[in-house]
Amino acid sequence: MTDTEIRADRAIEILTLDDDAATDPAVAGSKGAGLAALRRGGLDVPDAVVVPIGISERWSGGAAPAELRDPIAAACARLGGPFAVRSSATWEDGSSQAHAGITTTVLDVNDGEDVLGAIRRCLDETAAAAARIGLLGETAIVIQRLVPAEWAGVAFTADPLTGDGEVVRIAASAGLGEALV
Repeated sequence: MTDTEIRADRAIEILTLDDDAATDPAVAGSKGAGLAALRRGGLDVPDAVVVPIGISERWSGGAAPAELRDPIAAACARLGGPFAVRSSATWEDGSSQAHAGITTTVLDVNDGEDVLGAIRRCLDETAAAAARIGLLGETAIVIQRLVPAEWAGVAFTADPLTGDGEVVRIAASAGLGEALV
């Protein structure tokens, strides 16, 4: 079920993680599709919506289009805050490469107006990162209910430096985990 649509030359739907389209990286980006797949697999994923690929074409800069304001406000009201606003690029995670820490996440965002600012930041910084490393692709945005963590961690199922699949590396930090990536 979609929250609402942005009406322009073509409609852009804000998707929930339970929408079929949310599992498609060409629609939801790699991160959004991964979160939707994890939820489908029965894992406890904090509730989120995805502003799909195409948002950067619809909002190329300046003030947020009027057609985006109400859908974002409705999605935020449904989710309840605070939020993590996350870039979800088509190029960021694949079977042969990962770019953790290159895309943008804005943590502890509290209302719809701040969410719009965080979306703009994610779009701009992720586009700059892609240009810097020479990757092509598009970006969706995940707006996810923030888990107020006392500790956060990342587990690598292979050594990220050597690729050794017999080694599991775990990194953790106090708080929301911003220092990890």
